[in-house]
Amino acid sequence: MTQSATITPLRALSYGILLAHLALVGCSNSDSRPNQIPVFPVEGQLFVGKKPAGGAIVIFHPSSGGIEFTATVRDDGRFVPTQSDGAVGLPEGDYSLTAIWMENKSDLFAGKYADPASPIATVSVKPGINFVPPVELP
Repeated sequence: MTQSATITPLRALSYGILLAHLALVGCSNSDSRPNQIPVFPVEGQLFVGKKPAGGAIVIFHPSSGGIEFTATVRDDGRFVPTQSDGAVGLPEGDYSLTAIWMENKSDLFAGKYADPASPIATVSVKPGINFVPPVELP
C-alpha cells in the first residue's frame, strides 16, 4: 500500500499563509534585516503518541555550533522557528532537534529528549521551504 502526498485545502491554506508571511518579513537580506544571515522557512510537527505536544519547546542545534534556535509547539502540534527580529525560519545548515516540555518548573519529558547527541529529528535547511517529518514520541 502506498501513501500519496495529497495537499488538503487546510494544508494549502497553511502554505499560502506561510508564503504570505515570508513575503512580508523576507527570507534574505533586506533593509529590515541589514547585515543579517538569510533565513529559510522551516515547519514540523511534534506529537506524544497521537496527541499534539502543544506548549513543548523544540530546540534546533546547528551542527556547525553557534546559536541554538527554538520553536514553541502550537496546540495543533506544529512548530515554526522565528528569529528575534520576527523573520520566520533558520539559516541554511544542518540541525539536530531536541525537545523539552516544561510544566510547573519541570520537564514532562524528564530530559529524555534534550540531548543533541540523541536528537528526536534532524533537518537540513536549504533555500526554499523546509519540512521536518512529523515526530511522534512515545
